[in-house]
Amino acid sequence: MFPNNNGEGNGDNVNECESEVTMHAWGSYPFLPSPNIEFRVVWNLKVIRTNRVRITLSGGHNLFPNFEGLLDGSDLYEYPTLLPGPTVSDLEASTSFPRQTREIDAETRGCCHEE
Repeated sequence: MFPNNNGEGNGDNVNECESEVTMHAWGSYPFLPSPNIEFRVVWNLKVIRTNRVRITLSGGHNLFPNFEGLLDGSDLYEYPTLLPGPTVSDLEASTSFPRQTREIDAETRGCCHEE
């Protein structure tokens, strides 16, 4: 599902009212050959009107361990693993999750049109 190196992240302004941040990280037990624990997520932040922002999270991860996407201290996405521990099968397998969206009040410059 993912390339085999260390970790990366980048951000991009889609336009004056929208930005995306991509994060991808992976790692394995350093003393033994083992599969990586990996995740890749994209945060999209879009000003939809003055002082209102829509935040969307999408991505994918292994089936172990638990994963969550937090927004202002609360879960936007939560994945509680059903598996008892790391094994080759659950670290080799992955899942994608549907877009999770929430709108929040946040100070904006008011430069964007209303939807």
